[in-house]
Amino acid sequence: MASRKRQLSKTKKGYVAQEQMDDHILPSPEELAQYKTLDSGIIDYLKIAASKEQDHRHKLDDEYIKLNKREQLFLHGIKILAVIAAFALAALLIWFSYWLITMGHTLEGTIFGGATLVYILYVFISIANNKARPPSA
Repeated sequence: MASRKRQLSKTKKGYVAQEQMDDHILPSPEELAQYKTLDSGIIDYLKIAASKEQDHRHKLDDEYIKLNKREQLFLHGIKILAVIAAFALAALLIWFSYWLITMGHTLEGTIFGGATLVYILYVFISIANNKARPPSA
């Protein structure tokens, strides 16, 4: 039977997932000798079956890697859009504060501008302190 072991380890930049599969596709040599006494063509059949199974496993691993890469690219794009949206919102709020001050609402414009600057600092500090999350199974 096959056994699979997965280990997550934390690094400075995130998490690293290591998978180890301990698997014996072909039976032991003693079992093969016993099978050969029963049927002389079984060894060739087992070799072909093991080769097909290994090809299938490699295909599944390749698909898993492609899906994981696609997910990482998607998450990266979402993060970039979030930063752009935060910048656009901050620019709009600063412009609104300027408009309030030019319309004669000096106190409200100053308070609104100060709150906007605090918001900008909060966003950039939270981005800088963003902790990595473990990958999903």
